[in-house]
Amino acid sequence: MAILAVMPTFFLISQLVPYLTDRGVSAAVGAQALGILAGSGVFGRLFMGWVAGRIGWMKSISIACFIGCLTTIWLLFITEPWIIYLCIGIYGFTMGSTTSLLSGTVAAFFGFIALAELLGFLLGMGVLVGAFIPWLSGLSFDLTGSYLSAVAGSAFLLVISAVVSLLLKPPSLD
Repeated sequence: MAILAVMPTFFLISQLVPYLTDRGVSAAVGAQALGILAGSGVFGRLFMGWVAGRIGWMKSISIACFIGCLTTIWLLFITEPWIIYLCIGIYGFTMGSTTSLLSGTVAAFFGFIALAELLGFLLGMGVLVGAFIPWLSGLSFDLTGSYLSAVAGSAFLLVISAVVSLLLKPPSLD
């Protein structure tokens, strides 16, 4: 679930500007949107950590992934700069939150004894797998002339992450 949830972010980080310019949006707007993507993640980490303390880690990750999915799909339909900024800001907020939510989720499932090792493994695997996403999305574009399959694949991964998050229940660590 954790690896699936971070993979779409690798697509946006690497392909957002080319995706937007292919849709007729200026490279400057694309670059600004990329900055918003990075900056809004900070607020997601802070706010969603607080939310998770009230509604639970798994529900919080599920909410973040569902909203991330919706904003990914929303990208298919927008070209106005202010709407792009809003969409990317929301996406960055929710996807930025997955980092802090992952820590709490791993602790809820496995406790604190090996938390650093488990997080290191999960985040390391996420980055390793995510390193192939820019290549795959670029290949998809080269083969089809469109980013539609990459956007759809990103949305699909986020839905899977959200559903799995809702279905998994942490064990009682008494």
